[in-house]
Amino acid sequence: MSRKILFSILWFFLLTNTFAQSPDMYPPTVPETVDVTLFNIILYIVLPIGLVAAFFLYQRSQKKKKKKHKEERGKNAGKG
Repeated sequence: MSRKILFSILWFFLLTNTFAQSPDMYPPTVPETVDVTLFNIILYIVLPIGLVAAFFLYQRSQKKKKKKHKEERGKNAGKG
């Protein structure tokens, strides 16, 4: 190996250790319970259920569009 490559690798590892960061905001040792507020209920219960429902509705609408498009292509192919 040439000196430049060796020096570059060594320099890279030295800089990596120099600029390494340590976390300063550790989670608490005893986690606090989540307060029952309207915001938390919406954030942790209603929003995830709504997102899952929206996903399945979107999937269903896409399947219907594909099926309808496929049927139209079949009709058009039969005419031609």
